Amino acid sequence: MKQFCLSLFSVGISAGQITMLLLLMMMPSSTDGIEITVKADQKIFNESNQIAVVVQGSTTVEELKERIKEETGISPTKQTLKKLINPDGTATVLQDSETMAGNKIEEGAIILVFVNFEITVKADRMITLLSWTITVEVNGWDKVEDLKKNIIGKLSEKFKRKHGIEPEKISLQYGPNDDYDVLKDEKTIDDYHIKKGAIVHLSIAEFEIIVKQYGKKNEAKTYNVWVKREEIVAILKKKIENKSGIYPHRQILNCKTTDDPEMEDIKTLKEYGIENGTILFLSLEFEVVVEYVPNEDWKKYKIMVKKRDTLATLKDKIREKYTEDYNEYGFGTIELVKKFKTDEREPFVSLDDVELWHEDFDEYKTMDQCGIREGSMVSVFYARRLDKEEYDQGYYIRPWPTPKMIYL
Repeated sequence: MKQFCLSLFSVGISAGQITMLLLLMMMPSSTDGIEITVKADQKIFNESNQIAVVVQGSTTVEELKERIKEETGISPTKQTLKKLINPDGTATVLQDSETMAGNKIEEGAIILVFVNFEITVKADRMITLLSWTITVEVNGWDKVEDLKKNIIGKLSEKFKRKHGIEPEKISLQYGPNDDYDVLKDEKTIDDYHIKKGAIVHLSIAEFEIIVKQYGKKNEAKTYNVWVKREEIVAILKKKIENKSGIYPHRQILNCKTTDDPEMEDIKTLKEYGIENGTILFLSLEFEVVVEYVPNEDWKKYKIMVKKRDTLATLKDKIREKYTEDYNEYGFGTIELVKKFKTDEREPFVSLDDVELWHEDFDEYKTMDQCGIREGSMVSVFYARRLDKEEYDQGYYIRPWPTPKMIYL
């Protein structure tokens, strides 16, 4: 280098010109490339998820996609490229017409390539009375919130207004065998292992259901309640209380009819298949008056029952609540008599004492089947078991020791 400089000086080139020439020689040629790393969200580069690529400052994003196609066979239209800015995953999307220099991509930069694939989004009667599906293109590094925006973008403005569909109001679920997980906005598609052809289910995060309560004259009261699929029944009962003033412990909720099993407080609405517009039936735990006459000393108590409780259950509740009196007076068998509003009285003796008796008052009949309603009165009296001779002669149990109890 020294000899080269002396040669230049000997031919009349000044020291300043020689310095400028040396600086130009030290600058990289415009044809020199820069090495970057292209990293994918899956192994698309011969069983690897990244490769090193040499590009020029003038190389466009579209040209880089073509280079990636040569390595992977993936069409440029299926690729989304982003420049990684921070290790936390912050990245900016690169537009096809932009150059490496224009995006300030330097030696050692990391370019993320996202391979787009199609998934199906299914509404499953959650929003309208008809099931509907749409196809959406995503990639593994898309966030769930981006997927929601993508879905919204495919729906007409009229449809969105009619059904109140907005990104913050919809819920997405995904999982095998109908065991769905609710997708969280900040998570990525890859976090949930969603692959090409997967079906993601769409529902309204908060939707309206109808709760019907039938009164004594079969008149229905209707409550419209906003709920979420992940809420438990206990929360729903609290919302019903806010609408109706009925305490949760008195509420009995059934899914399809009042004869369906009672909904359990600890289960979610999702477990019962509750959807937008579902109708639930509300009945109440109610109060009956229980009276009995131990040693001719009248006593009256109030016991809460449900319309589906049996007479046997009512017996158990009497025993449980009045253990002290039960022990003191030594009930052998508790007998029940439905007390009518008219002067007519119809005695009832349980199957504990007579194997065959009035069928309408079978102790396995429910409160509803026996006509026991809010405020009904039932009587408890002593009874003794018939011996075989009495039974064979057609006798029936008479309450004792108080004859007047025969007519209660």
